[in-house]
Amino acid sequence: AKGGDPRVPYGPYMTKCGKCGAEYLPEKSKYCLKCGAKLE
Repeated sequence: AKGGDPRVPYGPYMTKCGKCGAEYLPEKSKYCLKCGAKLE
């Protein structure tokens, strides 16, 4: 995100995967970027 924290390149993170436990996923993601599980 322009002008934001360089450690979060896709914008604010708020979601966590319930299957693999991956954290800091983009809030609007429908699927986990690590394991591909559908996010609730």
